[in-house]
Amino acid sequence: MSDDVFDLDEWTKEQGMKQGDKWVPFTGDYRKEFCDIRLKNGTETGPCWPNAGKFVALADGEKIIPGNQVTHLRYYVEAPDQRSDEDEDEDDDDVD
Repeated sequence: MSDDVFDLDEWTKEQGMKQGDKWVPFTGDYRKEFCDIRLKNGTETGPCWPNAGKFVALADGEKIIPGNQVTHLRYYVEAPDQRSDEDEDEDDDDVD
């Protein structure tokens, strides 16, 4: 197991994303997008990646969480202002 600590602020900046504002009930359907999850016991974790009815919790060492334990989802949304300076420099190269 790695000694690395997951840094949500760093991850969201790298991804150009931020946590969404709304929790939506989990009915078994999901989009293939990063999301936070709320479990039946009230625990919240994220970001997670949904795959085959399960959720891979990145902040928990890529722990696999079964979909039947999830009650709500909160999707991440684009946040252009979160982009790092390196990303902005790359965009400058594309401009004529």
